[in-house]
Amino acid sequence: MVDASSVVVGDVIIADDANIWPLVAIRGNVNQVRIGGTHQYSGWQHTSCNA
Repeated sequence: MVDASSVVVGDVIIADDANIWPLVAIRGNVNQVRIGGTHQYSGWQHTSCNA
């Protein structure tokens, strides 16, 4: 779950089991960011945005 008040920018991968709390900023504009999940990489959600 990603809270509506959070900002996710760039190459960010958020696993199904991860939660992004209110007012969090995640910047993947320089390097890829991976949050949550297991080492098997099943259940990843790939998010790529340009702001």
